[in-house]
Amino acid sequence: SNLVAGIVELNPGQPTCAQTFTVGFDVANLGSVATTVSGTVSLVDTRAADGSQQGNTVGGFPILQPNQTFRVNMPLTISTWYNEQHNITLIIDPGNQIPENNEGDNSRVVSYTLQKGSCP
Repeated sequence: SNLVAGIVELNPGQPTCAQTFTVGFDVANLGSVATTVSGTVSLVDTRAADGSQQGNTVGGFPILQPNQTFRVNMPLTISTWYNEQHNITLIIDPGNQIPENNEGDNSRVVSYTLQKGSCP
């Protein structure tokens, strides 16, 4: 198997301070055999200015057949450092529980600016 990080979609597209948004992340098995077990995705939100962690969560995906893609949806609420850039780092199978022929394509980083909303 070969798990590959795919499309990342924030919903809504402009996350707002103290309001839950969803991070959708496509996990694809581009290998020639199915994964043997289900897996997890780790998500860490950091402040771009200093790399400090602002939030984290975990999502899951089922056993994936060859050429199958699964959208992992993870809710997240960030209430710190609005009007600043944040980076979301997503890592497929962070504990290396799923045997793969390529571990180098398991992560994706996306950036967004957290909107102020009703935060003080």
